[in-house]
Parts: sequence; C-alpha cells; structure tokens
Amino acid sequence: MAFSDFIVFADESGTPVLDNPDPTFPVFVLNCVLIAKDAYARQLVPSLQTLKFETVGHDQLILHERDIRRQQNDFAFLQRGAEVRATFLERINTLVETSDVTVAAAVIHKVRLAQKYAHPWSPYEIGLQFCLETLLDRLVALGQTGRLVHVLFEARGRREAESLNCSFAASRAIRRIGAIGNPTSRNCSGSRSSWTSGPIPPGCSSRT
Repeated sequence: MAFSDFIVFADESGTPVLDNPDPTFPVFVLNCVLIAKDAYARQLVPSLQTLKFETVGHDQLILHERDIRRQQNDFAFLQRGAEVRATFLERINTLVETSDVTVAAAVIHKVRLAQKYAHPWSPYEIGLQFCLETLLDRLVALGQTGRLVHVLFEARGRREAESLNCSFAASRAIRRIGAIGNPTSRNCSGSRSSWTSGPIPPGCSSRT
C-alpha cells in the first residue's frame, strides 16, 4: 500500500484531566500540523537545522517554548541582549510563516465541559476527534484517498501514552479513514509515539 505524501505531527498544552483544574490555565489544547513530506524533508528540516547550527553550533537544540520565553537552560544565550533575542525569534517566526502547513487545533475549557455534561468525554478524545476530522477533509481534498497516513505524537509517560492509545482507537474519525479498533502500528520507545491512521477509503469524508 502506498504511503501518503503528507505526515501529521501532534502536540498538546495542558493536561486533559478534568479533576481539580488549574484556575490559571483551565484549558486543554491539542494541535495537529499537516505537512507534505517533501517540504518537510527538503525545506523545513534543513532550514531549522541551519538556524540551530548558526545559533548554538549544533542541531540537538529542542525548541521548548517555556525555556525560550524564560531564557533559561539551553536558551540562556538569549540573555545576551535584546538584539540577540529579537533576531532569534524573528528567524523562528519566518520559518513558521513561510512553511506550507495545515493546522488543526482544538482548545477545550475543562471547567465549562465538566459543568455542561454529567459524564463528559475526555478532553483529549474531543480534541483528537475534531483535529482528525478536520485533517481528513484536507487529506481527501489533497488526493490522498487510499494512502497510508502517519500521525506522530510527542512521547509521554506510560499511563498518558495508554490513554492516548484508547482515545486514538476510539476516534470515529480514525474509523472513517480505515483504522478500525486499535491503531495499526505504534512505537512509544523513542522521542515520539507513532500511530498509523490507516488508508483513506474511496468516497470517505469526515462529515456525516
């Protein structure tokens, strides 16, 4: 079976746990980015590596937003001055602005969710459902019907990974694109967890 010309990267902010939400950050955010593999391999990755080489001398730098904002740990070099910070942030912004990607994001207010429903779905499952259905429409429009699509998540703890596995397998969007039941492949041993969403069957749409 042919692989898709596109790949999906997913990451989150906040926790999907509904009990005792943090009043200063009561939301859960799931963000999925769809990008053509050719653009990812030939444009985005080389540009990002060049930025890292020119900034810190190697390409092992992980762009953690919190560390960048606080100018700490690997990003302590940003304390050198306003010009250094401005130049670094401008180059990152330029990379984002010039990258041809499709973004599907879900922001869920956990307090409101718990107040509205007696037995609410997990915020992760809701966010995943929304993002994958949005990307499904895009993939069909891009002519990816019948191709195998991979969705990569940042690796987390074992319990969190199992919870994600359940949400992924339960997603109606996933069932619509061919992965009925458990994901067809998974690898949680590295820096990312990889799920194969399955082939998009002919005539498939995320709309019911």
